[in-house]
Amino acid sequence: MSEGDSISVFWGGSHTGIYAALHPNVPFAGKAVGGSRISDSNGNGLVQRLTTDLALQPGYVTILIGANDLGDGNYASADLWLNALWAYVATVRASGAKVAVGTVLPICVAGFPQYVATHNARRAIVNPAIRQAVGTRIDAVIDFAADPDMGPDTAACDTRWYKDGLHPTDGANDFTGGQGRMARIYSDALDKFIK
Repeated sequence: MSEGDSISVFWGGSHTGIYAALHPNVPFAGKAVGGSRISDSNGNGLVQRLTTDLALQPGYVTILIGANDLGDGNYASADLWLNALWAYVATVRASGAKVAVGTVLPICVAGFPQYVATHNARRAIVNPAIRQAVGTRIDAVIDFAADPDMGPDTAACDTRWYKDGLHPTDGANDFTGGQGRMARIYSDALDKFIK
């Protein structure tokens, strides 16, 4: 099962959809919803969907979150955002599922300079923490941010990889486009993660 925000929404041109198409023998439930946050008083959060998600009894869960709440001021610091993520992950792991977390991608949206600056500054804190959590808080990392084309702060301004400074360009099963590049990273991580 995959959870997250609009970057992970399940359809044919997303990294989750491409992964499922290329792995037809792996049962896959794409549960990401556009605009999602870790927790959302309006109901559009990972925490709010948790009971419904866990009712599916997933053996493996992938999470990519942060585009909507890492830099918006909902959390006073990167550490508080991480604490919320770890609390959510702990509940998922307590169900018996193994969890892989994706590193947070950059943002380049000219109309929101403060949000972009905060988001990208906090990525420098949370991404190393996500990588270091393997084996303790999480079972695996999907290191999107380590990719030399998708991961640097300036990458989100490159229309080859990001169509609007936030969402990766549509992908295909041959791993083209931003979502295609993500699908290759996602597939490589999951091929090692799912046994």
